[in-house]
Amino acid sequence: MKLLWNSSTPIGQSGYGVCTREICSRLKKAGHDVRIATKHGYFGHHEWGDGIFVFDGNLNHLNQYIERFDIDYIISYWDVWV
Repeated sequence: MKLLWNSSTPIGQSGYGVCTREICSRLKKAGHDVRIATKHGYFGHHEWGDGIFVFDGNLNHLNQYIERFDIDYIISYWDVWV
């Protein structure tokens, strides 16, 4: 399954960063194709931990990545106000 996780960067030390790191690593180990769309000062893209692709998750880029990588599900992990 192709998953797009939309939250904080996995290298962040916030609660969101820790959850992103833990959950995405476990999803990848379960055999899913996981990609992370993040904000909070991260611009660009790179590969993180076991081939998980991380990229700038602003709205303009999100739509392009969803179509380009044929994403099955989007998981958004933010507070409601974000």
